[in-house]
Amino acid sequence: MKTTSAKNKWARFAVLSALLILVLVAIAPLQTTFADEPEGIDVIVTNDGKKFQANVADVAFSHPYAGTGAQTFNESEATPGNGQVMQFGNQTETVIVPDGRSQVTKTSKYPNRAIASLVMTYPYGDFICTGWFIGPDTLATAGHCVFDPSTLQFPTKIMVYPGRDGNNLPYGSAQSIQLFTNNCWTSTQNPKCDYGGIKINKTLGNTVGWFGFGWTNDNNQLLNHKVHVRGYPGDKPSGTMWNMKGPLQVITKKQVGYSIDTFGGQSGSPVFGNMVFGAFPCNPCGAGIHAYGFDQFNPRPPFYSRNSGTRITPKVFNALCNYRGGCS
Repeated sequence: MKTTSAKNKWARFAVLSALLILVLVAIAPLQTTFADEPEGIDVIVTNDGKKFQANVADVAFSHPYAGTGAQTFNESEATPGNGQVMQFGNQTETVIVPDGRSQVTKTSKYPNRAIASLVMTYPYGDFICTGWFIGPDTLATAGHCVFDPSTLQFPTKIMVYPGRDGNNLPYGSAQSIQLFTNNCWTSTQNPKCDYGGIKINKTLGNTVGWFGFGWTNDNNQLLNHKVHVRGYPGDKPSGTMWNMKGPLQVITKKQVGYSIDTFGGQSGSPVFGNMVFGAFPCNPCGAGIHAYGFDQFNPRPPFYSRNSGTRITPKVFNALCNYRGGCS
């Protein structure tokens, strides 16, 4: 009788365990699987309804420029806008404890001044991101900073504050006049397509300078290469710039991963350093666009406990060149 009773207990335990596993699987968030976007030629989508194929650049990188640095502060721009962190799905940006970020206080020094605080205005509120100059009147940023994947909308405007330090605007502000992303992002919201651009109403890049950017097919040139992720996080005092440096730890065809702390608001930040594209050194140059943190409840392979960004591939490079009006 004791043996039968023990067997019954183990049988009940096994059944309950199996039911518990089924419940946990049922309530766990599902990992969305996206088809791999072909490299090919990018189809650019703009906020004013245009859709066209990107021209192919005949170079592999675009040179950086330090700008004049002349400050253009205007008293009428003394109160910059603010907003909330954009949230969508489970793609939260992550501080990997302990927080290794440090505040950038010399925001008017190059290349810091070529990084901008962004405030995007939608009918349902204002939100924050980061952008970085890639030309006189053009910035690169994340796709979800120019096209909300939750509502499938472009913002009505984006305010751009280069070199912002809290309420101090050493280079004033500019406003978006055209927004760019790609057909893959607007159609599927595939994280591998999360990149975009902003055309502004002033040639502030001539003053603040701009980053170089480029691509390489040699993963070994990227793996373990030290980079910075520098931008405007929403968990720090409003409008302050923060930075952390670390190696690129995961390299895929379309993305790069790193254990560099970030938070919402840093989306669109440059993933940059002293890069080598082919045989050509480029400094400071972007190799990626920061876009995602990790979700501890639903980790995304192959990044798992790492933050990640969009890798600048030939396709992304050509898109950025088209946003700015060409690369040579």
